[in-house]
Amino acid sequence: MKTVCGDADPILPVLLALFLLSTPANAEAQLYGSLRSGVEYVHIHGAGSPVSTQFRVADQTSRIGAQGSDPLGDGWAAIWRVENRLHIGDPNKSAGNDLWGSRNTYVGLQSPFGSLKAGQDDDAYKTSTGTLTPAFDDTFNASTDPFGNGELIRRLGQLDNSIIGFRSTLLYGLGLNLSIGHIGKQGGNYNPLSLAATAYYQGERFRIGGGWKTLNDTSSRLSSKLTLKDDGSANNPGDKLSAFDFGMNYSCLNWSSSIYYERTATHYAGAQADQDDMAAALVYKKDRWAIYASYIRMLDVQGDVSAGAGPGTGASQYNLAGYYVVAPKTRLVVSIVKLENGAHASFNQSSGVNVKAGQSFWIFTTGLRADF
Repeated sequence: MKTVCGDADPILPVLLALFLLSTPANAEAQLYGSLRSGVEYVHIHGAGSPVSTQFRVADQTSRIGAQGSDPLGDGWAAIWRVENRLHIGDPNKSAGNDLWGSRNTYVGLQSPFGSLKAGQDDDAYKTSTGTLTPAFDDTFNASTDPFGNGELIRRLGQLDNSIIGFRSTLLYGLGLNLSIGHIGKQGGNYNPLSLAATAYYQGERFRIGGGWKTLNDTSSRLSSKLTLKDDGSANNPGDKLSAFDFGMNYSCLNWSSSIYYERTATHYAGAQADQDDMAAALVYKKDRWAIYASYIRMLDVQGDVSAGAGPGTGASQYNLAGYYVVAPKTRLVVSIVKLENGAHASFNQSSGVNVKAGQSFWIFTTGLRADF
């Protein structure tokens, strides 16, 4: 998720132009964003290395975008979005890769049956935790975020730059999300097509369901960070990555809780391996403040050693966070994170700490989030 910070193609004027040129009588357009930054104290230890500590200003997944719709009648509308990554604090020097339209950017149709989108968007597996376990997915900042490749949860979930996705409306509480990704990426004797689905039931207080994804002809051992390529450099016919998850969420009064389970598997050069993770989360929100707590456990990889199996390949993550709304669209966020890696694991979290196998860390974060 990236955005332009260069001189030749500034983001904000383009987004303002899109916003101002929309015709209010026939269409709706919105300029929006979320500016998130924090001061982190990071304490890294383990793997026989000296203890390392650092203070840093780290972005907490800021973004800016424009979105709109154009009614077609009878409950149908054309929809579009252009969203871009911003970095407010960049200790890992990621802002240089920010590009125009690098977050969710698509066109599509909204209908009484659901939404159909094409372009660059999250696949149906990446959105599964938000659909199934909103309490768990509602991390307050990137420091506590465990979702993504290289992290403990949902390593196969992707922002796919060549995807068609469908999200149904609820029918008697039942919903279905589908996506086909990596379209047109085949070459030679490989086709890294991505298929994903999430099916669920959503009631007033309770929701439950599961998700699934497969990446065909994709070659990767089960390591902390998977090799997810579609350019032929790691795409061998017959290899495959797959995952499924299950989650449920219950909300009552000011409380919301989630439990979650996931299995990720690989078929790699004739070998097989799988790895399980599980999590629980609890959120309390009242008036201007909220508290979030979660625990995640990644078990060791099981199966063939050549596919990544072995002891010391798991990890655990503990999160505690809270926020206080200081203004209608601005909140102060604080969090404490502890991530313990096994001897051969190097899992991370979304704000990014540079660790090697066997290293663990604490992160203490204080920051602001301003939405518009």
